[in-house]
Amino acid sequence: MAVKALAIGTGDIRSRLTLAYDQLKTLQMRDSDIPEQFRTDWDFIMSSLTTDPIDRETREVSKNLSKTDTTDCITLAESIFDLMRKLNGLSL
Repeated sequence: MAVKALAIGTGDIRSRLTLAYDQLKTLQMRDSDIPEQFRTDWDFIMSSLTTDPIDRETREVSKNLSKTDTTDCITLAESIFDLMRKLNGLSL
């Protein structure tokens, strides 16, 4: 669902990233749920979407996302897509 939100969601890239993050939240995944080989990718995504540990605890998207450069937003969207593709390749 997160990848679908990025691909065909309405709004600009920042709005779609927020929507994708909301979809990731519904999975109720914790850092420890991510296989070790993908943890670096997950940490990059989560640290890009949240500004500090409290954001990760409450699962609130960073207010700084509205100020994030479009190129960085695209890189983040690609990272989410790549991680979801990798995870879908596993039998979780």
